[in-house]
Amino acid sequence: MTNATNTVNPLDPNGSIVASADTNTKSIIDRYERLRNGCVQVGYEINNWSGTKTLAKANVRVMDDSGQLVELDSDIAIPGRKALLSKDSLSFTNKYTVRMGRLFAKYGIKFCGNWLVPDDLLPALMLEADVQINEYYACVNHFVGNYEHLIQDWIAKHPGLADVIQDGMLTAQEVEKKFKLKVYPPIRISPKDEADMEELLEEATDGVFAGISKDAKEILDTSLTVRDGKLKGSLKTECNHSVVSKQLQRLRDKLSSLSLIHEDFDGLVDTLDDLMTNALPSSGRIVGNHFKTLLVYIEMLSDAERTQKHVKGINQISSLLPKDLDLGLDDETVTEVPIVKASPLVEAPVAETAPVVEAPVAETAPVVEAPVAETAPVVETTINELRNLDESEDLDDLQNSLSEVTTTGFFF
Repeated sequence: MTNATNTVNPLDPNGSIVASADTNTKSIIDRYERLRNGCVQVGYEINNWSGTKTLAKANVRVMDDSGQLVELDSDIAIPGRKALLSKDSLSFTNKYTVRMGRLFAKYGIKFCGNWLVPDDLLPALMLEADVQINEYYACVNHFVGNYEHLIQDWIAKHPGLADVIQDGMLTAQEVEKKFKLKVYPPIRISPKDEADMEELLEEATDGVFAGISKDAKEILDTSLTVRDGKLKGSLKTECNHSVVSKQLQRLRDKLSSLSLIHEDFDGLVDTLDDLMTNALPSSGRIVGNHFKTLLVYIEMLSDAERTQKHVKGINQISSLLPKDLDLGLDDETVTEVPIVKASPLVEAPVAETAPVVEAPVAETAPVVEAPVAETAPVVETTINELRNLDESEDLDDLQNSLSEVTTTGFFF
């Protein structure tokens, strides 16, 4: 009887196809181990009271098609809500909802409805979160202490509606229970199987690119765009070095901590290092070619798809570029492409069936075409129930909202 293990498959005589599967599996497991051992999953929950209550009795009147004022029946009219006090007294709820979202975005990326945070950044996140939680509850206590006075002030502003406002009014103790801000304990990621592991890695990678894009857009909006006046919304022609450098350094440090997810991100860290070291002055205002170079790269980083292509280009040729190349730059003069490793994308014409390699090109160096590794197949599968817990709305859209809302990290 022939041993099946010694049988040669004519379609794979060298066993290379099967060997590639083993290699891909090992790569996925290695990446997952780095992710599991270097990052945690953490979330938070914030509940706020809207300061409103459903009207017990209300008639809804509208103009019908003939222009007559009619009262809607109960099967078509939805009960309205009444404000029990001025919404200004609850403005702190919106402030801390936005603050918590920005705080977690500062140290991590959105991941499976929660946040993926590197181990080395977790202590700083938890310390800052504690500060925000303490401040939040101080505001809650102040509001609850003035609750009845705020009701009376509202009645005084709307004379003749005291009974309507006070009908079914909550007590101060009931109102206090409407507020909640909590950070859940960090946990390690634990996939169900290998396929789930690969999808988790893909989501983490996509989350990093999305996080980079959001941070870069914030730099564009806050530092490179005119904020007021007749030119509001247009791009500036110069900016402050100290502000932008802090923003770039924070983005670079977060990306460096997350680079354990995939080796591609090492090249992007190099891009930011080169940008800050070689393309920008050491102090003062960033103007002229310095500013144009900064703008090119920030605009690229704000586009997740372009950033992914740039990263692939960096890592395909990074090993071929001299590490100690003298760019010959100073603070006064900048060439058209000041960063060799992180130069603007140049798409060279390629053969019809060859993969496109977008790579920065040194000014006098010969063009080197590097081989491109084949992308591992993606297994489509569903992951654990955390996938369904994504935050329902963008935090930036909460700026003018004071409705009763719960923003959730995750629950156990």
